[in-house]
Amino acid sequence: MSQHPDAYCDRRRSPPRRSGGALGQALMLLFAIVCTSVNVARADDPLGQYLERLRLTRLLAEHLERELVNKTLPEERSGVVERLALVYPELLEQEENTTRRDELIARSSAFLDREHPKQADGLRLSLLRARYRGAARIAEDFRSRLAEPKSIADAITTLQMIEKESVQLRTRMEQRLKELERKGERTEGLEGERLEDRANILRGQVQESLGLEAWSLYYRSLLSENRQLAETAQPLFARVLDTGQPYPRPEDVSLDLRSNEFFANAILGMALVKGRTESLVAALAWLQLLEEPQVSDAIRKQLPAWRLVACLERGEWTKARELVRAMTVESGAPAAWLRLAAVGGLTDGGKSRDATNLAREAVSALAARRELGLIADLARRFGEAATGDRGFAASYVRGVLAYEKGRQAKDRKDTSEAATQFADASKHLELALTEPDGGEFAVAMTACRSLAAWSRFERGNYDEAFGYFAAASDAGNGRDEESDWMTLVTLEKMLVTAGAPPVDAERKRTIEGELRQRIDRFLGQHPASDKVPQVLLRRMAISDTPRREDLERILAIDGSSPNAAETKRQATQGFYRLFRTSAAQERVDVGKRFLAEVRKLPTTGGSGGLAGLPDGDITLARQALDVALTPDIDDADYADALLRAIDALQSANAFDATPFRSELIMRHVQADLVRHRLASALKQVSDLQAGVSDDAGRSALDLARRQIYRYASARLKDPALPIGESDRAAIVGASLQMAEALLDVAIEKAGSLNIALSDRVTDAIAMVALQAATEAVVGGGDRAIGERAIVIAKALALKRGKDPAVLELTATVATTIGDNALALDSLRQIVAGSPERSERWFRSKVSMLELLAKTDPAQARAVLSQHRQLHPDYGPEPWGSRLRAIESSLPPGPVDATGAGGTRP
Repeated sequence: MSQHPDAYCDRRRSPPRRSGGALGQALMLLFAIVCTSVNVARADDPLGQYLERLRLTRLLAEHLERELVNKTLPEERSGVVERLALVYPELLEQEENTTRRDELIARSSAFLDREHPKQADGLRLSLLRARYRGAARIAEDFRSRLAEPKSIADAITTLQMIEKESVQLRTRMEQRLKELERKGERTEGLEGERLEDRANILRGQVQESLGLEAWSLYYRSLLSENRQLAETAQPLFARVLDTGQPYPRPEDVSLDLRSNEFFANAILGMALVKGRTESLVAALAWLQLLEEPQVSDAIRKQLPAWRLVACLERGEWTKARELVRAMTVESGAPAAWLRLAAVGGLTDGGKSRDATNLAREAVSALAARRELGLIADLARRFGEAATGDRGFAASYVRGVLAYEKGRQAKDRKDTSEAATQFADASKHLELALTEPDGGEFAVAMTACRSLAAWSRFERGNYDEAFGYFAAASDAGNGRDEESDWMTLVTLEKMLVTAGAPPVDAERKRTIEGELRQRIDRFLGQHPASDKVPQVLLRRMAISDTPRREDLERILAIDGSSPNAAETKRQATQGFYRLFRTSAAQERVDVGKRFLAEVRKLPTTGGSGGLAGLPDGDITLARQALDVALTPDIDDADYADALLRAIDALQSANAFDATPFRSELIMRHVQADLVRHRLASALKQVSDLQAGVSDDAGRSALDLARRQIYRYASARLKDPALPIGESDRAAIVGASLQMAEALLDVAIEKAGSLNIALSDRVTDAIAMVALQAATEAVVGGGDRAIGERAIVIAKALALKRGKDPAVLELTATVATTIGDNALALDSLRQIVAGSPERSERWFRSKVSMLELLAKTDPAQARAVLSQHRQLHPDYGPEPWGSRLRAIESSLPPGPVDATGAGGTRP
């Protein structure tokens, strides 16, 4: 594993404490122990004050250690001892270097044994955390078969020590906590608050010691293959989660708990012990709790690996292989995860065919990434089982290893050895492509095809290399730029051979035709590629991005110079490449410079043959549209001219725009929006929607809708933005129309609105739809809009919980369409969840009372009576006046026991 759960090793991720009531109560007060510079410097120690102010914790510790050596009187030493007891924990938390941390652990431990500081539990806990971190890393190395026997034994001993000392430390801290709580009950004022703060720190430390013990038991279970230890860890993790259940179920854990990294790691720990002691289903159910946006990214990003661990624990080889494939497709999984999968399958020892297939899948993925060091280590540890003796994986790995040897020989300029190794690589890689099980390794198959091409290319077999590169390019369908590019390179080399005496004219014509087609295809699929100039002119450095001063020099070339037009065209293309890589104001400046040069190019057909476009080139025209419609450039006049020219050429069937039809529609919509022609943009989307018949049309429709959605929703939220001749109603209508259309697509893909809202972008779109619908309904829109808004509001409430923004919008819509029950329920939730006497609290309470006054006057009187008791002033303006007005509008209530009219108690 590349990481281990170390929230129990970091004081900055301390557990929250429960509020003073029962542990199961719904509300929690989160208390964080913030790891900032400790206040230890004394007024008579100016150097210590200076080091502390600059947060030079290491130097501060060394300074205090020297001070301690120089102090002889007990009263002088005690102050320095207590200061060091506060500095050492922070230093331990900051240190990442293993060697320095081990040295610091030794110094801190010796200090504790020698000096016996009074306030030492914080330091002891930090020492336990530091020792746990090292042992946990060894345990994760053990999982991937990277740990040596001595390290494993040492880690087991360390974990046993941590378990024992955690219990002892927790017992002492719990006793101190009881004493503080008893004392705090009798103390008020500032001293009482200070005691409560100390109690809070102790509560957090008690929870941390529980977590350390639980994780130590889990890792000792892993290292010793003793599943009973994992059973022992389970109730400890349950105590950390504190759901009120000794053996909680996943549904007992609240969403609030998961958002705290300390508790999220406890959930992870529960999942891992379930994986060792119960079943894969149980482990995955606990891991699923962490698939929430509120959970720390650091934990969520590791979930695929922990799911893999759970599968390997239970011997679920097929499920593990599915996870490996998903990791490979995403291509973002660390190589360590793939090694873990390989080790899991290999450790089975060939007893299960599924385990063997898992290992080969993982090894093939490592080979595709050229992680040859990892593969070699697996081969040393597991022998031929790591690669197999036949099948795709075995041949592929051998081919990769041979290819790397050939590259190394080439770098040494050992041409004979390089040729031998490249030939060996070709043999194995081409055999792998023919193996019957090759279809089971789709991603690795693509890499194998490409590497087979390179093996032929390195030996000068360009015809054969082209065949493999072309196959990879065709399979990539525009996604494999390297293979697309290498088809051109190999064709160029083949053309040189065909043009050498004796000239094979027929072969040369065939190659030229293929090259032209491949160039057109490359330009169509990769218009923004940094290789576009090389493809157009068949020259320009492959990896260098032109510097602006070089481009300006090219543009200054005398027009009578040989190839001046082509050279200037190259400089113009270079400006576009600079534009794509520039940022902020430089990007705007470079873009304007590019457009200035494009405008100079002839539009009479030029080298591209398409009259009306710059140099007759559709690629240049598309690049010009990209720049002209960029925010802060917004050259709508030029964009309109280009779009008219392209439309005219399309009408004349001068070229096939099918590959980039959606892009052109996008540019039309962009141009309309730049000119604030919202109605025109909407009409184009409407016309497009009426003619949608294929995937390309649906993609274009989606992109166009998103452009209008971004334009309209920005103005829905900020009315100060320009809107041209549109009015507010048009902005609201466009926001609602586009948001609902995008939601419909998302719902169709996901299967339901609730599932679709798990995507953050879709969640934001739904919120815009609700805002726009609310404004539309309030402005007189029909009831159907309100009813659709309610559906969205309920789904958002289910996903977001008691989000006051969602609840307020829900209340407004519900009130407008007459759903008084929903409106009152929403307003009550806002009042209950808002800070008392806050703006939102008053706004919602007044709205609630106004609605109650119409629907349930008696209840309105009761709520107002309670409000008067708690807030005799009714509240600040305008809320106070509105509340008094509501009260005066209510009919008299029943007479109370005193004979005065009023509300019921």
